[in-house]
Amino acid sequence: MEAKRKGQSASVRDELVHLHGYLNDRRAGLCYLLQTSQGLDIGSGPAESAANHVLQQRMKRAGMRWDRPGGAAMAALRCAYRSTGGMAAIQKKIHLRMVA
Repeated sequence: MEAKRKGQSASVRDELVHLHGYLNDRRAGLCYLLQTSQGLDIGSGPAESAANHVLQQRMKRAGMRWDRPGGAAMAALRCAYRSTGGMAAIQKKIHLRMVA
């Protein structure tokens, strides 16, 4: 029983150390009062809305049906397409990975 507690304590301690490092690395981004005073968004709403818009434009067309693997692949491709500048950029990245 004592060994189990020590193992749990070490696990909790490790998680707290990881959390502290994570928050410390992102300290500047956690200054919500400063960000809101500069007119910056601090919520996830705009990002979630953009993601829904990008995916729905492609995946909810008439007659389309997606299984989970196909939908996940299409979502990844659609996000890459919208964030990299089109198919030419995606093909270039794929080609570079295949050559390497």
